[in-house]
Amino acid sequence: MLTSKDKRLISPQCSSLQPVHTVHENPWFCVRNRGGYYTVEYNQPQALLLPIVDHSQFVFVKVYRPVIADVTLELPAGGSVENESPAQAAARELQEETGIEIRDTERFEMLPPLVITPRSPCLAYIF
Repeated sequence: MLTSKDKRLISPQCSSLQPVHTVHENPWFCVRNRGGYYTVEYNQPQALLLPIVDHSQFVFVKVYRPVIADVTLELPAGGSVENESPAQAAARELQEETGIEIRDTERFEMLPPLVITPRSPCLAYIF
C-alpha cells in the first residue's frame, strides 16, 4: 500500500549512478550530473493534482513559459513548504493556481508513484 512516507517519494532512486556533481543549484531545485545522467532534483517534496469536476471534466492552468515563448496547459502542481503534508501542499497549490479551495484533504486520493519527468530521481505525490 502506498503511503506518504513511501521511500520512492522522499529520496532519489538512482543512488548507483556515481559520481554525483551538482551542476546548478537555486532555492527550488538543483541539477546534478549522476555519472553522465543529468537529473533535476527539487529541494522539497512535489505535489501534483489531477482535479476532476463532476466526474467528467479536468482542471488545467494556463502558464506562459518564456523558455519556449508559449503558453502551456498544465496540471496544478508545486512544492511543499515547511511542516506541510503532501495533501496540504496539493490543496494550497490548487488554490494558488486556480482559486479553487478544498478544505477537506480527505477527498484527495493519492495515486501510485508515477514518473512525471525521466530527469527526476524523486517521484511526486500525485492526487
